[in-house]
Amino acid sequence: GDQVLFELAKGTDRSGTSIDADTLFWIGSISKQFVGAAAVRLASQGKLKVSDPVAKHIPNWPEDALRHGGVDCTVELLLSHQCGMPRELSQPLSYRGHLTDPNRESALLERLNGMALEFTPGTDRQYSNVGFNLAALMIAKISGGSYEAYLEREFIGPMGLENTGINPAGTKDFRHRLAPGHLLTLWGPMRSDRWGWIPPELPSQFGGAGNIYSTATELERWT
Repeated sequence: GDQVLFELAKGTDRSGTSIDADTLFWIGSISKQFVGAAAVRLASQGKLKVSDPVAKHIPNWPEDALRHGGVDCTVELLLSHQCGMPRELSQPLSYRGHLTDPNRESALLERLNGMALEFTPGTDRQYSNVGFNLAALMIAKISGGSYEAYLEREFIGPMGLENTGINPAGTKDFRHRLAPGHLLTLWGPMRSDRWGWIPPELPSQFGGAGNIYSTATELERWT
């Protein structure tokens, strides 16, 4: 139905204020839903086929990029974690400037071009944040803008999701409303907002794997 029957929130934010359904959180890998929705929308617009090799939609990549055993990594296989890509890069790119660094895209694509896949696409399954970062870049290339702009135009804006996005600059009082997560480090749990930059704890530089923030209220509307 279209009516919320039960709503409950527990805990406090950084200031000790009780959280509620409109508290901002980084939603982690729930962000991957937006990648899948964007890919399906592009397919419905005739701009890609899920059977297309991913390399077809990445400019300047050879046709055999992300090919193993004579089988290409297709859009469908990429979105279902069946391309044989690793969970993370062995040497992750710096997260600093993840929204503003003009070289972040080329740096990732250079690392992934010709990457040795760990199995023939379609023969096994391995969860991959790297794959969803690549998928977000692919969507950006096909749409002719940024991944963030495509989500805003096709979903976030039309659905009225005013507290959902990738770049927090457009959300009112973002830092004060965010319930920051924690990282387990050698020094114990560390609150991410104390690092002085946001978001350091998520495995994505491009929004595909995990860099979307939202609220429980807006995620209910999204689903």
